[in-house]
Amino acid sequence: MTEVTAVGYEPSRRAELVELMAAVWGDPEAGEHIEWWFDESPVAPGVILLAEVGGELAGTLGMSYVPMLIDGRREVVAMPVRGVSLEQFRGLGIFSKLELENEAASVEKGARIALTIPNPLSHSIFLRLGWQELRTQRVWVRPLRLRAAAGRPALPGPRRYGEVEVEPVERFDESTEAAWRRAAPLYGDQVIGEAGYLNWRYVDAPHDYRRFQAGDDGYAVVRRMRERGLETGMICTLVAATGKATRALLARCAEEMRGAQMLAALRPPVHTAAWLAAGFVPSPRTMTTLGKPLVEGEPLPAHPVYQFGDHDFT
Repeated sequence: MTEVTAVGYEPSRRAELVELMAAVWGDPEAGEHIEWWFDESPVAPGVILLAEVGGELAGTLGMSYVPMLIDGRREVVAMPVRGVSLEQFRGLGIFSKLELENEAASVEKGARIALTIPNPLSHSIFLRLGWQELRTQRVWVRPLRLRAAAGRPALPGPRRYGEVEVEPVERFDESTEAAWRRAAPLYGDQVIGEAGYLNWRYVDAPHDYRRFQAGDDGYAVVRRMRERGLETGMICTLVAATGKATRALLARCAEEMRGAQMLAALRPPVHTAAWLAAGFVPSPRTMTTLGKPLVEGEPLPAHPVYQFGDHDFT
């Protein structure tokens, strides 16, 4: 039987890891942001494990950490990310071995539960490792145009949509946290809008995020990506206390994504009328959040609210 050995990642192996991710995902930049994703998070440094088979690098899996409001308490939640394995080594239990070891390491970092939105390949593996299905959310979309056009520069300055003014955000600050606190009771168990975390995720990130705030009423982040063959404005997060602010933020996202073919969002279950009025409709695509207690007896959130940017999608 071929033995899989799990070893901790060291910076000296960076080139190997980047090459592995690029080979599996077909993206030469797939592994180029390791330091940002795993070392620079203000919540806790992430964990990266490597799998070796016969001394050869065969796969990897990381664990990142997210600040979440769970049942009214701030929790550090573990989140499996950046898992890949080379095709010739699949079927050896690489993912399972690395995941279980990462879960044990996460308890030492203060995480008591883990949450994830799996892909179709990993879903059944997580279930075999003791994870549970918690909540299924539907992806909502708004068609913009039939054909993609070149992206446009960010719009300067504030813009008004009805009674709501929306302005670009250079860096998130205390006013953003105040907007999150105002909206938080509507969203239930969710990622916390801490300025430090949001700045790491959307300002200091090596990607082109467009960020906006509607004063004390909410904020949103959007990014243009190619998704399922379409140029898509991915709404990474939208947190708003009112329907008016929701519509205004969605309008600004649409303007910023001019040239894309559609907007897409893992829509939070609030302000439904505002999303419909903004032209969004539910799509057939759904995404299911899984959870696992890392400490015996730790309760899981029944209905965690995830958005695209809260996970490893954007």
